[in-house]
Amino acid sequence: MDISIYGFHDSSLCLKQDGEYFIYEFERFANERYAVLTSHWNSAAPDRELVKSFYSYIFRLHKISKVTNCYTNQFYHIDQEIIREVIPVENFVPMDHHFAHASSAYRQSPFDDCWVISYDGDGDNVDGSKSSFTVWRAEGEQISLVHDFQPYTSYSLGNCYLGLTGALSTIKKRKAQKDRYLYQGGNSGKLMGLASYGTPIESIKPAMMDFYDNGTLQQQAELERLYGKQLTTDALSGQEEYDFAATLQWAFEDKFFRVFDTLGVAPGSRVVVSGGCALNILVNQRLQDMGFQVYVPPNSADCGLSFGMLAHHIGDRHVDLTYRGFEILDSDDPLPEGFSKTAVSNSDIAELLYTKKKIIGYIHGRAECGPRALGNRSILCYPTIPHLKERLNAEVKFREWFRPFGAVTRLESVPKYFLNGSESRYMSFCPTLRPEYRFPSITHVDNTCRVQTVTSAQHPDLYDILSRIDGMGGEGILLNTSFNIKGKPILSKLADAFETLRDTKLEGFVYNGNFYERC
Repeated sequence: MDISIYGFHDSSLCLKQDGEYFIYEFERFANERYAVLTSHWNSAAPDRELVKSFYSYIFRLHKISKVTNCYTNQFYHIDQEIIREVIPVENFVPMDHHFAHASSAYRQSPFDDCWVISYDGDGDNVDGSKSSFTVWRAEGEQISLVHDFQPYTSYSLGNCYLGLTGALSTIKKRKAQKDRYLYQGGNSGKLMGLASYGTPIESIKPAMMDFYDNGTLQQQAELERLYGKQLTTDALSGQEEYDFAATLQWAFEDKFFRVFDTLGVAPGSRVVVSGGCALNILVNQRLQDMGFQVYVPPNSADCGLSFGMLAHHIGDRHVDLTYRGFEILDSDDPLPEGFSKTAVSNSDIAELLYTKKKIIGYIHGRAECGPRALGNRSILCYPTIPHLKERLNAEVKFREWFRPFGAVTRLESVPKYFLNGSESRYMSFCPTLRPEYRFPSITHVDNTCRVQTVTSAQHPDLYDILSRIDGMGGEGILLNTSFNIKGKPILSKLADAFETLRDTKLEGFVYNGNFYERC
């Protein structure tokens, strides 16, 4: 048996058995957002016994007694020692970070011939160097490097984008915990939402471009000089904060397209985008609006690296990993005190959502791979509920007021609801809603919506629920957000679902044909 492991933030383990891939994200097991497997840094090492429990659970579940090859990235000697305390491993085979990104995205795409762009903060190569922005050509089984832009610090869009979010006071920061790795990468997604409330500041655009081109403290100092304010933690608020966020987003897009324009990608070409920065849906949508055929996988961030490494050595392509994560790890037996359980059909669920306007969790099958809830670990609700966005942010998710919510609709309904929409299986794009369907709960301030599209083949039950709502006279579109609360990953245990139901204004959840609610 061969496996693969990525050890840093968004850690995951991948294996293939009986023709199916399984992706196990450590954060879902540890119930800690961005949890790391690696113990390489003593000051941020995970609990050793928890790591061993993670491995033991997987190998016991799959009846694996020995590993021949373990393909790795950012997985160090101490980590090898720890896994060998659980199972014999013959060989550890390190691989380059961005090659794993490129392999992962290409091998999930529908394409046989395409460009692949992998960009993020930075990642480790086998030779000890780092890369942050790489471009590849993929054709059949071959993935060939076209360009590795160096020095990597001058092309680290991820680090530059994240680096100045500390000054934005509206964005709540994760608090340091003793002996735990602190990763603020989630602030990048928040910045993208906040930026739409502002207008780029013309006077600091040149300095911001220099910052993205060099990414050093010297450029930050010049930026602060032109801006007239030091960018210390939470230094900015109100409209000046929103405008600064908009300038950061503008510079991110400017840098990406300045690099992209040097590649000579022909109009209409197939382009696969991966790396943590591929979560920037504004760039993805812009590429699509320019006429490129764009594919972004559901696990474009580092949680997808383990699949990229293993699939390269196996040679698989056109792999659908959408729902290949954890099964629910516990049981509802016995039913916790204070909750009731009622059998429900898809028709009943449609009625709960449309007629009764309930805010409900929806747990179905295996978990999604990657950070987006795509109908298996989701909170769903009908988008016309008054003040729904405010209620969800304040009373269910406990997060910042400005944070937007995505939506899910049937693929054939996209032209009805969107001006420039197309298939978007993984919420990787943000088309503009038609004016008559700009429901406040799913419409961002710029009139866009991060949307998931489904077909009856991709998710039969969710498709059926949307169709039933449409048949009842409602709109076949639902608000869809991840079933978790602030600071926690997408849930993997019913115990967390019951805790959310008890401690928030969630009104119930569906699991395994039953509806659970407070008594």
